[in-house]
Formats: sequence, structure tokens, C-alpha cells
Amino acid sequence: MSIRAIFVTLVSTCLLFSLPAMGKVIHVPADQPTIQAGITAAATGDTVLVSAGTYYENINFNGKAITVTSASGPAATVIDGSKGTSGITVNFSTRETASSVLNGFTIQNGSSTGINISSASPTISANVLILNGVSLYGCGGTAISVYSGAPSIQGNLISGNGSSYCGAYGAINTSSDTGIQILGNGHLKQLWQWD
Repeated sequence: MSIRAIFVTLVSTCLLFSLPAMGKVIHVPADQPTIQAGITAAATGDTVLVSAGTYYENINFNGKAITVTSASGPAATVIDGSKGTSGITVNFSTRETASSVLNGFTIQNGSSTGINISSASPTISANVLILNGVSLYGCGGTAISVYSGAPSIQGNLISGNGSSYCGAYGAINTSSDTGIQILGNGHLKQLWQWD
């Protein structure tokens, strides 16, 4: 084997090992019956690809750097939290980073919150958040609550969330300005910041 052939083989091998591993795609419900089961089965870099339909569940990313996305967009793919007991439809509370992505769903009927973000910085993009927190008989229901972290919330449609009992609708509640990016979201009724 020539020196050139050895060099090419060595460089090719180094490049192969330096490339990031491509994650697998987990199809819901074909591979896993629920979105949460898909998340549980996923590893870093994987994609949980959700077919059109309404999924009555409450999901938690559990700190995973994965993408959970719909195959057909938010008009056809709904995560409905009405049957859960936590009041939260989607939860990020285990130090998720920007590599934890939620994309392309309608998120509705969380009895208190559509998306909860606490000590996490996920990417929330191209979702529709409606009718979260409307069952409350006091103030405080909201589409997205950010307690701490620096999430990116971009390109979402947020409308009709929060309890009208107190005369206000909740879009995005934040406990502090911690570098949150809120970009290109439509129909925001109200942005609250707690003291």
C-alpha cells in the first residue's frame, strides 16, 4: 500500500470518527404508542416524529437533547393535556438545552400551563398554544411559564390562554429576564412578568 493510500485511509478514518453521530428517528405511533414512550426510548440526537392525530397525554423531556416534532404540522397534530393530573401539558424541568426541541404541535387544554420551563433552555418553535389554563377559577393560567432558564420561543401562535375569570389571558409568564428569546410569535394577548 502506498504512502498516499495510507494517508487517505487515515484521514478518512479520522473524519468518520469526528463527525457527529446521526440520531435515529422514532415514529409515533408506529414505533412507540405514545409521544412520552418515544421520548423515553430516545437518546441524544434522536428525533421523535409524531404522526397526525390527537394525543391525550402530558409529556416530559426528562433532560433529553432530542427533537420532538410532528410529521404534518400543528393543524393536524395535537397534544391535549385535558386528561392529565399535573396541569402541565409539556414539561421542561431537567436542565434541557437548546438541543431539546418541541416543534409543530397544537398544545391545548393544560389545566394550568401549556408548556412549563423551569431551570431549562429548550427551543419551542412553530407550535399553536390554545386553551391552556382556561379551567382555572382564578388568575395565573398561561400558555408558557418560564421560571428560570433561557429558552428560545419562536414562530408560535399563542391565543386564548389563561383564565378569563380575572379578566386577563396568559400568553407567556416569566419569573425573571434570564436571556429568554421571544421571536416572531403571533397573536400574543399578554406578556406578564412576575416580580
